[in-house]
Amino acid sequence: MHQLETGEKTFDPSFEIAESWRRLSEKNPDEIQPHDLILLKHELLEMQYVISGLTQNDAHIKASEKYNYALEAKRFYEKIESDPKHRTPKPDKEFKHNTSKLEAACAEINIEDDDQQKGI
Repeated sequence: MHQLETGEKTFDPSFEIAESWRRLSEKNPDEIQPHDLILLKHELLEMQYVISGLTQNDAHIKASEKYNYALEAKRFYEKIESDPKHRTPKPDKEFKHNTSKLEAACAEINIEDDDQQKGI
């Protein structure tokens, strides 16, 4: 729990932060991105500011002046989105692709549709 301007609560979930922590905690240092390290530096500095008496919000703002994780993470994900080989397929294509793979896998191990097995 953290003392925030809106009272004592936990931070809102963040995909970007979760992914940074995942990369930092895995045993593959080659996956760690520069903005992941900025997150560590930001959090350490923010904690020092809170310990010195700043509010959580003020500490976050001040730490962001030196280590702006939000900006660096945004740049990282924008770069991925702009790269055609990293674009997420549209749901209908992805579903169709995954369905075809599932059907092929089932056919390979001779699994039939439940309705066919029941004679429906």
